[in-house]
Amino acid sequence: MEAITASAESSNRNRLGHRLEVVTAIETETRYHMEDFLKLFEKMMISGFVGVYLRIDKSTDSSTSSTNGSKESYTEKSIPVLAVAAGCGAVLNLKLAQNEWPEQPFPETETGIFEMFENPLDDVTGKLPEEEQQAIAKKRLYTGRSPLIEKIDYKGHYTITGEGYEFLSDLRLADIVEAGDTLGEFTQKQAFAQMKNGAYEDYVYRRSFLETNAYIPMETLSVPGSGAPAQTEEQRRFMEKEKDLFRECYEQHQQGPFYVCPNCGLILKQDRSGRKHCISKWCNAEILKKEPELVQTGRGLWILKDPIARAYYYPGRLEQQIKAKLDKAQKDGRILSYKLWPGNNPYVFDTWDFRIELPNGRSLLMDAKDVESPGSIINDYRVALEENEKLYYVVPNERTKSFCKVVNQAAGMAGEATCILLKELDQTLERENEKL
Repeated sequence: MEAITASAESSNRNRLGHRLEVVTAIETETRYHMEDFLKLFEKMMISGFVGVYLRIDKSTDSSTSSTNGSKESYTEKSIPVLAVAAGCGAVLNLKLAQNEWPEQPFPETETGIFEMFENPLDDVTGKLPEEEQQAIAKKRLYTGRSPLIEKIDYKGHYTITGEGYEFLSDLRLADIVEAGDTLGEFTQKQAFAQMKNGAYEDYVYRRSFLETNAYIPMETLSVPGSGAPAQTEEQRRFMEKEKDLFRECYEQHQQGPFYVCPNCGLILKQDRSGRKHCISKWCNAEILKKEPELVQTGRGLWILKDPIARAYYYPGRLEQQIKAKLDKAQKDGRILSYKLWPGNNPYVFDTWDFRIELPNGRSLLMDAKDVESPGSIINDYRVALEENEKLYYVVPNERTKSFCKVVNQAAGMAGEATCILLKELDQTLERENEKL
């Protein structure tokens, strides 16, 4: 991943200045209305984050050859939507100043955009007048968000956080495309559309595969003595049966070496210095403590694309851990049955991650939430439940009881849902079984 260089920043500043003049000339002619403010705010946020995603995504490629054969850093490339976002930020600040508001919290440069997303979004919206804060809060998409990006080393290299990919997946496809998106940025939504194309059983099969196969060897047959793994029968069947989805979700890599994250099992990224990193701070901390395992391969690997790994595989680890516990509970008779990714009516699915039927006639709905911010759970959209149903949010054990306490004590959570740690799941099942 490339750092944003001084020359790139200078070049972008010139482009930003030009676009800022154009945007300002248009926007300052418009009277200050809340609807105009919200549209400009959303344009800044969506364009800014898509631009940041593009900047980080492109910089993961070490270099690209120019026409004269020399190497040119991707960070020297213009990202037009970042210029649009900075221009919107400048206009928003101007509108606030025209209304005699002392704060100017919005970014007006590419560096400022990165700094905004490196901090909780509430740090920005909290500096706005009360009326603007309330209007933004009604959108729900922008409140309670922990940082969407984080620095991964002292050189200024960034990565998208889990919260950032959740934010990206929450955006409407039309919004992302309008912001200048390309195929890689809405891969998540295209894959989701393909997974939902068919019966419920097809969706469960497809999603379960993506949650348990971070990579697929290119070797169809094992070579004695090579140590290189070959495709399993399940992998070959998926590649044949789900050709379109496979092409959407996996990309071919022939140049190794390949190392597996000791925490989550994904194939690690490597920068020019050979530094290895994964998609979360939990993984990167584990890499420092345990040497990643080398994957022996002859021809290469099919590796999950980053957006798919972040949207399905990484959060799917928690879902698979819950599933393992439920399998044992069903075998022991503590639950009657459970269903993966059920819907709230027969015509939809994936309203929740699990629906569990208990011996006492009660039903539990469960959502696995591997998120950094309690706000992501507090502000989650919840459908109405029946009298004998109860909703639980299950979070990784790393989040601690304090995390759950913040969620459970929030206004609007009482009587609607309860947040628990993964290790509390068995005890929760016992407690719910005791109720009449």
